[in-house]
Amino acid sequence: MRALPFVSLLLAACCSTPAAKPAYVEPEAPPPALTAHEPLGVPSGGQSLEDAFPPERLARVGGYDIVVLTILATDGRSGTTNGRPPTLKVRVDEVLAGKVTPGERPGVWSPPPSGVDWSGESARQARAEWEARPLAAPSAGQKLIVLGREIDGVFRLSAKLRAPYSDEARSLWIERIQKPEPRPE
Repeated sequence: MRALPFVSLLLAACCSTPAAKPAYVEPEAPPPALTAHEPLGVPSGGQSLEDAFPPERLARVGGYDIVVLTILATDGRSGTTNGRPPTLKVRVDEVLAGKVTPGERPGVWSPPPSGVDWSGESARQARAEWEARPLAAPSAGQKLIVLGREIDGVFRLSAKLRAPYSDEARSLWIERIQKPEPRPE
Protein backbone atom coordinates (compact mmCIF):
# COMPACT_ATOMS: atom_id res chain seq x y z
CA MET A 1 0.00 0.00 0.00
CA ARG A 2 2.89 2.38 0.61
CA ALA A 3 4.11 2.07 -3.01
CA LEU A 4 0.84 3.40 -4.38
CA PRO A 5 1.33 7.05 -3.27
CA PHE A 6 4.85 7.01 -4.73
CA VAL A 7 3.59 5.58 -8.04
CA SER A 8 0.81 8.20 -8.11
CA LEU A 9 3.34 10.96 -7.50
CA LEU A 10 5.66 9.58 -10.21
CA LEU A 11 2.81 9.36 -12.72
CA ALA A 12 1.69 12.88 -11.86
CA ALA A 13 5.20 14.24 -12.39
CA CYS A 14 5.77 12.43 -15.68
CA CYS A 15 2.37 12.61 -17.29
CA SER A 16 0.90 15.94 -16.28
CA THR A 17 0.96 18.87 -18.66
CA PRO A 18 3.22 21.73 -17.52
CA ALA A 19 1.69 25.16 -17.08
CA ALA A 20 1.60 27.00 -20.37
CA LYS A 21 4.08 29.84 -20.78
CA PRO A 22 2.68 33.21 -21.76
CA ALA A 23 2.75 33.68 -25.51
CA TYR A 24 5.41 35.99 -26.92
CA VAL A 25 3.82 39.08 -28.39
CA GLU A 26 5.67 40.23 -31.49
CA PRO A 27 6.12 44.01 -31.47
CA GLU A 28 4.68 45.95 -34.35
CA ALA A 29 6.96 45.99 -37.36
CA PRO A 30 8.54 49.34 -38.11
CA PRO A 31 7.16 51.27 -41.04
CA PRO A 32 9.03 50.32 -44.24
CA ALA A 33 10.89 53.63 -44.34
CA LEU A 34 12.49 52.83 -40.99
CA THR A 35 14.05 49.44 -41.67
CA ALA A 36 17.68 48.97 -42.55
CA HIS A 37 18.18 50.41 -46.01
CA GLU A 38 20.50 47.80 -47.43
CA PRO A 39 19.74 44.17 -48.27
CA LEU A 40 21.65 41.95 -45.89
CA GLY A 41 21.97 38.82 -48.02
CA VAL A 42 23.24 36.83 -45.05
CA PRO A 43 22.75 33.07 -44.80
CA SER A 44 20.30 32.04 -42.12
CA GLY A 45 21.80 30.89 -38.86
CA GLY A 46 21.60 31.42 -35.14
CA GLN A 47 20.23 34.74 -33.99
CA SER A 48 22.48 37.39 -32.58
CA LEU A 49 21.24 39.67 -29.83
CA GLU A 50 20.59 42.29 -32.52
CA ASP A 51 18.51 39.80 -34.55
CA ALA A 52 16.49 38.63 -31.57
CA PHE A 53 15.16 41.99 -30.37
CA PRO A 54 13.82 45.16 -32.00
CA PRO A 55 16.08 48.23 -31.89
CA GLU A 56 14.06 50.05 -29.24
CA ARG A 57 14.33 47.03 -26.89
CA LEU A 58 18.10 46.90 -27.42
CA ALA A 59 18.30 50.60 -26.55
CA ARG A 60 16.21 50.11 -23.39
CA VAL A 61 17.98 47.12 -21.90
CA GLY A 62 20.77 45.98 -24.19
CA GLY A 63 23.28 48.80 -23.88
CA TYR A 64 22.64 50.10 -27.39
CA ASP A 65 21.80 53.63 -28.53
CA ILE A 66 19.46 54.94 -31.21
CA VAL A 67 20.90 58.18 -32.53
CA VAL A 68 20.73 60.70 -35.30
CA LEU A 69 24.22 61.00 -36.72
CA THR A 70 26.10 62.47 -39.63
CA ILE A 71 28.88 60.64 -41.47
CA LEU A 72 31.71 63.18 -41.51
CA ALA A 73 34.32 61.09 -43.34
CA THR A 74 35.17 57.55 -44.39
CA ASP A 75 38.61 55.98 -44.39
CA GLY A 76 38.60 55.95 -48.20
CA ARG A 77 39.93 52.39 -48.40
CA SER A 78 38.83 50.38 -51.37
CA GLY A 79 37.99 46.74 -50.97
CA THR A 80 36.33 46.98 -47.57
CA THR A 81 34.63 43.73 -46.62
CA ASN A 82 32.65 42.20 -43.79
CA GLY A 83 35.98 41.06 -42.36
CA ARG A 84 37.57 44.52 -42.86
CA PRO A 85 34.65 46.94 -42.43
CA PRO A 86 34.94 50.63 -43.30
CA THR A 87 36.02 52.98 -40.54
CA LEU A 88 34.39 56.37 -40.25
CA LYS A 89 34.39 59.66 -38.48
CA VAL A 90 30.86 60.35 -37.24
CA ARG A 91 29.07 63.06 -35.31
CA VAL A 92 26.25 62.01 -33.00
CA ASP A 93 23.81 64.89 -33.46
CA GLU A 94 20.98 63.68 -31.23
CA VAL A 95 20.42 60.74 -28.88
CA LEU A 96 16.90 59.34 -29.28
CA ALA A 97 17.51 56.49 -26.81
CA GLY A 98 20.54 55.37 -24.87
CA LYS A 99 23.44 56.89 -22.99
CA VAL A 100 26.00 57.92 -25.61
CA THR A 101 26.79 61.63 -25.62
CA PRO A 102 26.52 63.84 -28.70
CA GLY A 103 29.75 64.76 -30.45
CA GLU A 104 32.37 63.56 -32.91
CA ARG A 105 34.02 60.15 -32.60
CA PRO A 106 35.48 57.34 -34.68
CA GLY A 107 33.00 54.81 -36.00
CA VAL A 108 32.81 51.43 -37.71
CA TRP A 109 30.22 50.48 -40.35
CA SER A 110 29.58 47.07 -38.77
CA PRO A 111 28.65 44.19 -41.07
CA PRO A 112 25.49 42.13 -40.61
CA PRO A 113 25.83 38.92 -38.56
CA SER A 114 27.52 36.07 -40.41
CA GLY A 115 24.84 33.51 -39.61
CA VAL A 116 27.55 30.93 -38.91
CA ASP A 117 26.42 29.13 -35.78
CA TRP A 118 28.08 25.76 -36.22
CA SER A 119 31.64 24.44 -36.09
CA GLY A 120 33.94 22.42 -38.28
CA GLU A 121 35.47 22.90 -41.71
CA SER A 122 32.21 24.01 -43.34
CA ALA A 123 31.84 26.73 -40.69
CA ARG A 124 35.39 27.96 -41.34
CA GLN A 125 34.66 28.06 -45.07
CA ALA A 126 31.31 29.85 -44.58
CA ARG A 127 32.91 32.37 -42.23
CA ALA A 128 35.76 33.02 -44.71
CA GLU A 129 33.23 33.57 -47.52
CA TRP A 130 31.24 35.96 -45.32
CA GLU A 131 34.39 37.88 -44.34
CA ALA A 132 35.32 38.28 -48.03
CA ARG A 133 31.95 39.79 -49.06
CA PRO A 134 32.22 43.46 -50.06
CA LEU A 135 30.86 45.99 -47.56
CA ALA A 136 30.56 49.48 -49.00
CA ALA A 137 31.06 52.51 -46.80
CA PRO A 138 28.35 55.15 -46.49
CA SER A 139 28.91 58.50 -48.16
CA ALA A 140 30.34 61.42 -46.24
CA GLY A 141 27.60 63.90 -45.44
CA GLN A 142 24.85 61.29 -45.02
CA LYS A 143 22.54 61.87 -42.06
CA LEU A 144 21.09 58.67 -40.61
CA ILE A 145 19.08 57.25 -37.75
CA VAL A 146 21.11 54.31 -36.50
CA LEU A 147 21.30 51.70 -33.80
CA GLY A 148 24.78 51.37 -32.39
CA ARG A 149 26.92 51.12 -29.34
CA GLU A 150 30.12 52.72 -28.24
CA ILE A 151 32.87 50.24 -27.39
CA ASP A 152 36.32 51.49 -26.37
CA GLY A 153 35.59 54.98 -27.75
CA VAL A 154 34.47 53.70 -31.18
CA PHE A 155 30.80 53.96 -32.20
CA ARG A 156 29.82 50.73 -33.98
CA LEU A 157 26.89 51.28 -36.32
CA SER A 158 24.71 48.17 -36.31
CA ALA A 159 23.34 46.64 -39.50
CA LYS A 160 20.01 46.27 -37.63
CA LEU A 161 18.97 49.90 -38.16
CA ARG A 162 20.47 52.34 -40.64
CA ALA A 163 17.65 54.52 -41.88
CA PRO A 164 18.03 57.72 -43.89
CA TYR A 165 17.16 60.71 -41.70
CA SER A 166 13.93 62.61 -42.15
CA ASP A 167 11.80 64.54 -39.67
CA GLU A 168 9.05 61.96 -40.20
CA ALA A 169 11.40 59.02 -39.51
CA ARG A 170 12.71 60.77 -36.39
CA SER A 171 9.16 61.30 -35.08
CA LEU A 172 8.20 57.69 -35.78
CA TRP A 173 11.26 56.36 -33.95
CA ILE A 174 10.62 58.61 -30.95
CA GLU A 175 7.05 57.26 -30.87
CA ARG A 176 8.31 53.66 -31.04
CA ILE A 177 10.90 54.24 -28.31
CA GLN A 178 8.34 55.83 -25.97
CA LYS A 179 5.68 53.16 -26.57
CA PRO A 180 5.50 50.80 -23.56
CA GLU A 181 6.50 47.21 -24.21
CA PRO A 182 3.73 44.61 -24.11
CA ARG A 183 3.74 42.67 -20.86
CA PRO A 184 3.24 38.90 -20.78
CA GLU A 185 -0.15 37.93 -19.44
